[in-house]
Parts: sequence; structure tokens; C-alpha cells
Amino acid sequence: MVIVTWAAPRFIAPLFNRFTAITDATLKERVEGLLRRCGYEAGGGVFVMDGSRRSAHGNAYFTGIGRNRRIVLFDTLLARIDLAEIEAVLAHELGHFRLHHVRQRLLTSLLSVLAALALLGWLARMPEYYSAFSLPKIPRWRCCCSR
Repeated sequence: MVIVTWAAPRFIAPLFNRFTAITDATLKERVEGLLRRCGYEAGGGVFVMDGSRRSAHGNAYFTGIGRNRRIVLFDTLLARIDLAEIEAVLAHELGHFRLHHVRQRLLTSLLSVLAALALLGWLARMPEYYSAFSLPKIPRWRCCCSR
């Protein structure tokens, strides 16, 4: 999960959408000013995504960890709102960074997966689990270390 969270912004997401740097000089100046005021180092940068290919919905998101973290603004969002509103949306996304929401979501996902695997391991030892789904009882496998 950590590797996917790190790799998704730079290697996976570009397979599905096009990401470009901000070309509007006024918008770029305001974005960079806000980032400086908030103490955010744009390791991965701020990008515009071609969200209009699939939807008219305007959105923005913050993703990634380390040098691959980035802020993405949908082109549909930029087309509908003015500079002050874009700055407000970006400030909201920076709030996610400041409050460590990416890290928290990653940790929550990891703990959820571990809990689900523990539950499945516990259920796998119960014959009732197999009979509830009309499955034959799976034999217990012995590890070479458990002799």
C-alpha cells in the first residue's frame, strides 16, 4: 500500500489522465504564493488534470507521499471558478497535507487489511464457516516447520 501510494501519482494516474503544469501565469503566481505562505514544498508539484474527458464535475485532490506528492486541480474546476475561489480550494487541499490525512488514510487502510486478514484466519479454522456457504471443509495444511 505504501508503494502504491507513492507510485500512483507519478506512474499509475498518468495511464488514465493527462497531467499538465499550470500554464496561466497569474494563477501560477497565486498558487506559488499560497504554497510559500503555508510552508508547503511542492515536491511533486501542482497539476491540472483533464477531468473534462469523463465528467463535468469540478474537483481537486492531494495525493502521494515523499517527492511524489502532488496537488491536482481538474480542468473543469478551473473553467468554472475565479482565481480567489481556486486559491480557497487549494488552501483546503493544503489543509489535508497539514493535517496528515494521506498518512492517516494509509495507516487506517493498513490496519483494516490486517484486521480483515486476522478475521479470515480465525474463520478459516471454523467448520461452520465452510458449511454456511455449502463448501467442503478444507483440510488443514501443515507447515514444514510445525512438525
